[in-house]
Amino acid sequence: LRGMASVRVPLLAYSTESGLGRIMRSVLGARLDELATQVVLTAHLATVLKTMALEGRGIAWLPASLIQAELAQGTLLPAGEGRWNVDLEIRLFRTSGQLPRAAERFWDAVMQAARSSAGRGDRAV
Repeated sequence: LRGMASVRVPLLAYSTESGLGRIMRSVLGARLDELATQVVLTAHLATVLKTMALEGRGIAWLPASLIQAELAQGTLLPAGEGRWNVDLEIRLFRTSGQLPRAAERFWDAVMQAARSSAGRGDRAV
C-alpha cells in the first residue's frame, strides 16, 4: 500500500458519516497517514465502493462478506499485508419482551440464518 512519493494510489474512501469509515479510521488511526494515497471517491456505502473497485477506480476497505465471490473469482484481490485488515464483529441485541411484528420477523430471520450458518461451520452470520 505504500506508493512512491510522486505516485499516489487511488483510494475509494468512506464518508465521514459512514459507520464503516469511522470504525476503519478508529482502528487504523495514524497508520492511514503512512499511505501514499489520493482519495478519488467518497461514499457512505460499501456497495458503492465495491462497484468502483470492480471498475478499477481504486482500492477500498470492504467487508469480506460483501466480496467473497469476487475474491474466489479473482476479480478483487487483497491489497497490502494483514496488518491493514480491520476485524469487525457485529452483535445484535433485543429486549426480552415482545417486539412489534416486523421486528419479531426480523429477529426470527436472523436467528434462522444464525442456526443455518452454525450448521455449515461458519464463524458468523
